Amino acid sequence: MTLLLMSFLTSQCSNDTYYLSNQQAVQTTFYTVHETSIADTVMSGMTIQGLSSDSVIYSSVNITDLYLPLNLNANECSWVLFKNEGTEAKVPFDTLTFVYTKELAFISGSNGMTYKVHLQAVSHQTERIDSIHISNATIQYNENFENVKIYVRP
Repeated sequence: MTLLLMSFLTSQCSNDTYYLSNQQAVQTTFYTVHETSIADTVMSGMTIQGLSSDSVIYSSVNITDLYLPLNLNANECSWVLFKNEGTEAKVPFDTLTFVYTKELAFISGSNGMTYKVHLQAVSHQTERIDSIHISNATIQYNENFENVKIYVRP
């Protein structure tokens, strides 16, 4: 049974496949850092796509929090964030890179197996993001917890 499941998972995956279910996606929340306080923030007009890929998962949306799916065929995954300015212009905002490990986890006899993901590190490229904090490093099936806090400059 396990061998059959692993064969199915392997045959359905490619190197640029991203999974959009909450058990393999990092839940991130944006906060603005002010001199004396930190507040939830809405990032307006954001487009997010995979690095070296045309796969856009969010296009011109206003976001406070979001799910960023992980590539389960690798131990690292990068997403490029763009800020939409004007009618069509996408201006690079930052690139987020997630480094993680994964392990197979049993869900149930009827649902089979899934991956439990452990975030090791998150990095960014520019000074638009002030800092990043991993608040919950483990991403598990059927849990809905904030994993990463992203603090942006006003």
